[in-house]
Amino acid sequence: TRWNYESYYDFWKLVELSHYPVVYVDEMDTDRYNIAYIISPMNGEVRPYMETRTNRKSKVYMWNLERPGGSGSLEQYKNDNERLLQDRILDGILVSDRALAKRMDFHYVPLGSHHLLGMPGELTERFGKCLIHLSCYSPHRNFLFDNPSTLRKRLGEFDVLDNGWGEARHFNLQHASFMLNIHQDEFPYIEPLRFSLAAAYGLPILSEYCYDVYPYNGTHWV
Repeated sequence: TRWNYESYYDFWKLVELSHYPVVYVDEMDTDRYNIAYIISPMNGEVRPYMETRTNRKSKVYMWNLERPGGSGSLEQYKNDNERLLQDRILDGILVSDRALAKRMDFHYVPLGSHHLLGMPGELTERFGKCLIHLSCYSPHRNFLFDNPSTLRKRLGEFDVLDNGWGEARHFNLQHASFMLNIHQDEFPYIEPLRFSLAAAYGLPILSEYCYDVYPYNGTHWV
């Protein structure tokens, strides 16, 4: 999309590192056979453009990395996505949680990682009992925050490293002991981008319960 979503920085970095070509939504040439376009995220740019491409020959998919809670319920999440298929705005929905794909009857595509997405820090440089969670505020995560705009600096015996971007985030990811994963909503599906980033930095993931953490193994529930 032409609107830049900061939360999708790691997704687009993975696209770049994997050498996929990129075009804006309004540059898609849907008259071409044997080509698939993948949109992420869905926003107000997509429907108006796709409604003009009624006789398209290429396939157009949406890789949905958003949480079901953003729709209010699992039923509404499913209905919102299926409406895009019924209206022929899209040809398919991709999700990166195997349990969610099965429940919604969408296509499952694992979100991989890349060794250049991050660089593990030396064990000798870890800050001891420090964690990072890179979470935005939500009611389900309120115990991670002093208020909606301020992270709690300590959780139990662990210091909490700040969120951030660029070199500050890179530094903190290299010096954390582990990634804490708490869902934004009450639905126990994985956060593919957070897991991918933790993997690139060699960080253990301590996660709230998830139905299915594939392709990850050995995750501990908190």
